[in-house]
Parts: sequence; C-alpha cells; structure tokens
Amino acid sequence: MAEFQNCPLSPNFGRRALVTGLALALCVMPVLAQPATPAPPPPPADKFQAKPDDFKPDVPAASAQEMQLVAHPALYLHGKGRWDGGLQAIQALTARLKSAADAAGLAIASPPQMVFLATSDDGYTYNAMLPLTAPVPAGTKLPEGFLTGETPAGKAVRFSHDGAYQDIDDTYEVLTAWLDDRGLDTRNMFIEEYLNTAKDNADPSLKVHIYVLLK
Repeated sequence: MAEFQNCPLSPNFGRRALVTGLALALCVMPVLAQPATPAPPPPPADKFQAKPDDFKPDVPAASAQEMQLVAHPALYLHGKGRWDGGLQAIQALTARLKSAADAAGLAIASPPQMVFLATSDDGYTYNAMLPLTAPVPAGTKLPEGFLTGETPAGKAVRFSHDGAYQDIDDTYEVLTAWLDDRGLDTRNMFIEEYLNTAKDNADPSLKVHIYVLLK
C-alpha cells in the first residue's frame, strides 16, 4: 500500500526558494511502505533553525549616536510639500534660505535642515531651517514669508544616510527597527540635515544626518 511523505516546512524554507519546486515534488511522491529501519540521528537542534537576530537589520553601533541637540537661532520657511517633489524641492528651499541670509548679512552656523512636523501618504508639513551663529537683529528686512526662530532642541538619536535620496527610505526602515528594538519613545517630528548638495534624487554622493527626537 502506498503512503505519502509528511513534509513540514522548516523555519528556513524561504531561504531555499530556488529548490521550492523540488521540495514540493518530494512532498507528493508516493513511497512504498517498508519495514521500520533505525532513523538517522537528528541534526543539532539549531542547524536549520533561524535565530531571531537573523532577521534584524544590521545596524553598526557607530551609525546610531545618542546626543543632546542644542537650539540655535535660525532663519526658516514654513509650509507643506509633497514626497514626489523629492530632493529638488528641498534643495530649492535651502537655496532660498541661503540667498536670504547672504542678502541680510547673516552668518550661517551649520548645514540647512528640514524639520518634518507632520507626514501623510502624499506629503508633509515642514520648517525648512538654516541655523545661524546669532539671532537675527531687530529691524532686519527679510523677504516675505521668511521667519526667525530656533532649531529644535532635546535628546535625540542621529543616523547617517550616505547615498541617493531616492533610497533614503531604506535608512528609515533601519532606524525604525533600531528604535523599536530598544523600546524608545519618540516625539512627533524628525530632522534631515543636508551635509552637501546633490545633483538629483539618484546622486549617490549625498550625505544626510537624520535626527529622531526622543521623549
């Protein structure tokens, strides 16, 4: 009398996708009943068993740095943007900030940054900020729509993204997993600081610091 093999899937079955067809074929092949024979010794318990850490993103310790952000005087623009505007829209905002600062004789302290205050599937609300070495003097004439204030302050974790802006979501996936793994509570904002200017969304030379503010 024919019997059918029982083929439970091991935890690592997905890693063997190239031989899935062979594995399924073996599951339905009829085999003749034979006298019981001694079973071979089982493999070590963890030989084919996935470990929880196998599926966690590989985040080098040096890529996530906890720090205390200090508020700096800033010139900024407030508004709403769309994700499909990409890096070009962001760099257009930072160029306007630098031009206004130069025209008003304001000294720039550090690279421009986008403070994302709220996000949705389509876009985001932002403060595009340019940190300054000193507060804007009273009476300084600024173009319409330009505001003065301070950059966000408080405890934060900084992550680095080196590569095309179109790939920055990969870095966000890694940092989200890193934060979740440590059970850290975050404030409802994050900051991107642009250390250089890129040609377009695909330019791999871009360097960005991402700051996640903690509660």
